[in-house]
Amino acid sequence: MSHATLVRRFGTGNVVFRTVNAAEGERAKASIVFPGDPARRVEIIWLDEKRRRRPAQVSVSDPGAWRTPEGTGVGDSLKAVEAANGRPFVLYGFGWDYGGTVVDWEGGRLARTGCRLLLRLTPRPGPYAGEADGERAFRSDSAVMGAIDPVVYEMLLTFE
Repeated sequence: MSHATLVRRFGTGNVVFRTVNAAEGERAKASIVFPGDPARRVEIIWLDEKRRRRPAQVSVSDPGAWRTPEGTGVGDSLKAVEAANGRPFVLYGFGWDYGGTVVDWEGGRLARTGCRLLLRLTPRPGPYAGEADGERAFRSDSAVMGAIDPVVYEMLLTFE
């Protein structure tokens, strides 16, 4: 895949190359498909930025059209992700840079070969006491995660 491929597929007016926010407060150049439509917007950071080819990361952060083959997407609940995976999984606690990131699919259906699916979840709006905060791992089927019932706020595919 390349920026040129995206332009051919989605049209010149629907693909731009701009600076976006990246991991740990960094900025990166990315191809953005449907930049003006949050429900269809997707950002692609390239391994070969100069030639704009070979994706390093594909990210979606608004509920909408983009979903995994298993049907998982932004806005899904913890239980919906667990059902799509076919089993519990492991995610980090909240309140830090990688908070809510799934770190192990525990051999479930959402584990990938050739790329890695990362989902990031956040507690729902409302009172939250912080009992699942910090740089530690939690099982999705733990009592604390069940009580918080977080939702997916970002979906990423990473490639090497």
